[in-house]
Amino acid sequence: MSSPTDRPASAWHTLALCALAAGALMALLLVVARTPLFSSLIAQTAFERALVLHVTLISVLWLAAMSAGLWGAGSRTARLAMAGAALMVTAGLGGLGTPVLVDYLPYLDHGLFMLGAGLFTVALTAAAITAPSSLATPWDLALTFMRLPLLAGVIEVLVRLAMGDTPASALWGGGHALQIAWTVLLLGLWSRHAPRPETGSALIASTALLCVVAPGLALSGLADADHMHSTVMRTGLGSSLFVGLIVFQPWRADLATRWATALSVLGLLIGGLIDGQNTTIPAHYHGTVGAVSIGLIALALPRARLAVSVHGTGLALMMLGLLTAGSSELARKQVLDASTADGLALLGSSLVGLGGLVAALAVLTAMGSVAPLRHALARRLGIT
Repeated sequence: MSSPTDRPASAWHTLALCALAAGALMALLLVVARTPLFSSLIAQTAFERALVLHVTLISVLWLAAMSAGLWGAGSRTARLAMAGAALMVTAGLGGLGTPVLVDYLPYLDHGLFMLGAGLFTVALTAAAITAPSSLATPWDLALTFMRLPLLAGVIEVLVRLAMGDTPASALWGGGHALQIAWTVLLLGLWSRHAPRPETGSALIASTALLCVVAPGLALSGLADADHMHSTVMRTGLGSSLFVGLIVFQPWRADLATRWATALSVLGLLIGGLIDGQNTTIPAHYHGTVGAVSIGLIALALPRARLAVSVHGTGLALMMLGLLTAGSSELARKQVLDASTADGLALLGSSLVGLGGLVAALAVLTAMGSVAPLRHALARRLGIT
């Protein structure tokens, strides 16, 4: 399998970069809603809608579409995925449906959004099944094995819906499988510059196979699926990343990999401090998901070295701000009420605002300055 950085930009990559840009724009609105002096400008309903779009665009569309491009998936599935993404964004911007803020996979309770999500899922599933695969290197292994949790997540959602679960409950379970896939991808990114990457092949494969633990135990009646999902996330993925740090030594690699390592470690440390439904939880998420994202940004925009550092700095500031605010029990998924927040919450929220602004602008500036991206988008849209 050829190196992903040697492949021409695909339709999947075009979709990925569009999702990244749109997600960064949504992040700016969320930043305003969390920043003292400006939070009163954003209504809670608008905040929730922007949160659904931001998470969908960044944690699902950007990461999944970029992955499909790295698999070498074809343009036919990409066109279907683009149609699905367009429907979801249209529903969000059109004010349709009620936001349902499920962890990992929030959604809008409206037919148009759900249709778009379904089309994107079908496209990604088809891409995962039909795209070329290879086990030649740990990086190739990661790109191949990460498809297992993606497919397992789709199957679990469908099975739980068929058994009468609510969409929120079914998606909560499937979202955990998605996090396993992103962890496998992160391990693969770390392996690309490791001194002895082949020693991590078993780790990558075993991490991917964690996707069968919770559903398997639930089907056998030995454990509750939701409880096991949380256990796998906390113990299994945490252990995989810890071992990955030892095996791949990613802190010795290139700039983007070092940033991915720093964000991942910070996210893991913050994860150990989670206690209650406060902003410590998104502080953790921004580290674990941000680590994967920054590694993919470096692949998609290889010349944007400065943007990688600035983006990483912004994410780190956001994480520290969310952690600080969380220590004051500031609630997550809500617009900041500066009139009732204490000094620690206001300090943390100010850091969130600064960091979020820096992180989002770094991405938008880097993408706006990349001529090949502009040309690719022009070709896709039929602009000469």
